[in-house]
Amino acid sequence: MAANPTERGDDAVEDDPGIEGWRSVRRRSLALLVSVLVVVLPQLVGAGPSEAHGAPTEPGSRSYLCRVDAERPNGELRPDNPACVAAIAAGGEQQLWDWFGVLRPEGAGRTVGFVPDGQLCSGGNPAFKGLDLARADWPYTSLTAGEDITFRYNAWADHPGELRMYVTEDGYDPTRPLTWDDLENEPFSTYVQTEPNAVDVDNDSPAYAWSASLPDDKSGPHVIYSVWERSDSDETFYGCSDVRFDGGTGQVRHPVDHRTPASAGGDAIPVAAGLGAGYWSTDGDALVDANGDRVSIRGVNWFGFETANAMPHGLWTRSWEDLIDQIAELGFNTVRLPFSSALLEPGVTPDGLNEAENPDIVGMASLELMDAVIDRAGERGLKIILDRHALGPGDRHHLWWNEAYPPERLITDWELLAERYRGNPTVIGADLYNEPHAEACWGCGDPGRDWLMAATEAGNAIHAVNPGWLVFVEGVEEPDGENCDDRTPGDDCTWWGANLLDAGREPVVLDTADKVVYSPHEYATSVHRQPWFDEPAFPDNLPDVWDRYWGYLEQDGTAPVMVGELGTTLEAAEDEVWLRDLLAYLDANDIGFTYWSFNPNSGDTGGILLDDWRTVDRAKYSILEPYLLGPFDQTAPESPSTGADPPGRRCSVAVRIAAWDGAHLAHITVGNDGDTPFQAWELTWRVDEGERVRWAVGADLSTGGASNGGVSTGEVTATATPGAPDRGLAPGETVAFSFLAHNDDRLDEPLPDLRLNTTPCTTGDPS
Repeated sequence: MAANPTERGDDAVEDDPGIEGWRSVRRRSLALLVSVLVVVLPQLVGAGPSEAHGAPTEPGSRSYLCRVDAERPNGELRPDNPACVAAIAAGGEQQLWDWFGVLRPEGAGRTVGFVPDGQLCSGGNPAFKGLDLARADWPYTSLTAGEDITFRYNAWADHPGELRMYVTEDGYDPTRPLTWDDLENEPFSTYVQTEPNAVDVDNDSPAYAWSASLPDDKSGPHVIYSVWERSDSDETFYGCSDVRFDGGTGQVRHPVDHRTPASAGGDAIPVAAGLGAGYWSTDGDALVDANGDRVSIRGVNWFGFETANAMPHGLWTRSWEDLIDQIAELGFNTVRLPFSSALLEPGVTPDGLNEAENPDIVGMASLELMDAVIDRAGERGLKIILDRHALGPGDRHHLWWNEAYPPERLITDWELLAERYRGNPTVIGADLYNEPHAEACWGCGDPGRDWLMAATEAGNAIHAVNPGWLVFVEGVEEPDGENCDDRTPGDDCTWWGANLLDAGREPVVLDTADKVVYSPHEYATSVHRQPWFDEPAFPDNLPDVWDRYWGYLEQDGTAPVMVGELGTTLEAAEDEVWLRDLLAYLDANDIGFTYWSFNPNSGDTGGILLDDWRTVDRAKYSILEPYLLGPFDQTAPESPSTGADPPGRRCSVAVRIAAWDGAHLAHITVGNDGDTPFQAWELTWRVDEGERVRWAVGADLSTGGASNGGVSTGEVTATATPGAPDRGLAPGETVAFSFLAHNDDRLDEPLPDLRLNTTPCTTGDPS
């Protein structure tokens, strides 16, 4: 490895037209969850006499991918990857919240002879020494040798300079400390940059992006080592990006997923009476809880109990509790849990369980595992809808019976489960059968195929055992039970289970009133190309389609509607249009949904999670997230605050600051220490004289007051608000965000006069 490689060259620059959009708008929604507030006393941490910051994000450096691993929806930083956990234990939390600060202020581009062997990933900076740990389980990026790649280097604070990318020699061993001899002598890519030319979308910040070709003849684990040498100062950044040349195209993976439950070692989260309390009922077109409060289902499907595995999928990779925790943390409030009739038979046990990740459920029967899943969901504020999805394992029959599972099994299956979960309001209801179709009819009078008749009988049987449950009734494919495979002009066909045309005229009427919810399914072109996708009026024709088949039931006040399945791979452009329009339609009509699916292994939709069963599909989730309401936190809603906060409200703020010459980076954690929720929260503080706030991540940030060209005269107020409107802060809950600011070479007082809404916040340990 040469100390100062002499080969220079500009690779092709990939301009990104979104950069101007980044300059004008910086926004990220916050998803809130209940957690324990840990208050850290304010501290000033020197980071060097300059103001640049940056790190590789594609492929991601160790510091960046550990930050992604650690970041929770409320801003808490809690890593799960074992290498990241070990790194923080060795080097401290600055490695997470200052992930773009792996630098040496006096580096001047130096490498060999300046940064010691075994310290390449930290650049020899002791604040980041955890990144030097020799381990084979760092998060890594999956790549293909010899393929073209777009490098993306985050530029939190940009400066001109040169970026050089090296790769390890063949035979690199990740379990041994990285040395200069492990790297090839010359960079395989060099990029000279003057200012950002792209957007780092995931971090709402500018970036440098350029194209290059990956080295040929590489296989297995390697490190791509980056050196960013500034041309306007001696400051130099260093970074290790773990990669595997295994035929991938940029997927981020974890060699072994050792994530542990969020509540490991702690007490169960209590569930008290409040919003979502007790069993639910219907009130016209609304859903209400036992207290009469309106509730809405914004959930997700987690399948697997209906398959030959006889357990929720993903337990071959991760902890069952951890998966439930992630559903709650992502902001879903309900889980639709498919099962099969076969699951209810004696002796059925999970197949494919990762026992090392799930030692506490080894030896359980599948029904006992269902009990555990429901209990854990209840602890996390989630509700459960049980869905009779199949007859035998994976047998999604068009009718609710066949020769092996006769019609009476619809009744006896539900009686068994209604009795098993009687008195447990975590389970709010039964989705009687998944997607009746083909010859299934609505009100035709034939007992073997009349779904209206069968649903009425099953609903009454359930209520004879457990009168608290909602009964979710899907539609059919065509009301007369005609064959829609070969459509004729007289057929009125739609998705399996989505045709509720006749439910308004012939509704399901049960002996127990106010318990029926209609539950159609709706999909995009990745499942099937329905005729309306090709009409000239698309997508403006979609609301008329939805109104016709099921939306009218909600609009006419007949009964609530909850779309039990909707999903897409998003591979087709019209599918994204469809998803955005459908969610807006549901929200406008107060119609709930359970998205299909949490699982990544649904062939025609994919899932919320990617194939590693951990990483969130940000393209899908970013569309869904604004419509999620969060788990039922047992706190009744209240109107946004219009005046002074009521007595008894308390808040605390932890401030961590990295300050250097002329700038500082602040990481803020805000907690509700009282017993009353804050609604539509905002945090305000006085901007220190001589300070200019530039931008924030994790919250929307604005400033107002007396300034000189944006520089505070001491009377400027900064206001941080959540990225989504009307987000609250429940008792015991925290949120976090970061902002970058320039200052006049002194930081007199970090964030003075802090207030959450109108409540002054304390700094330090409130106890």
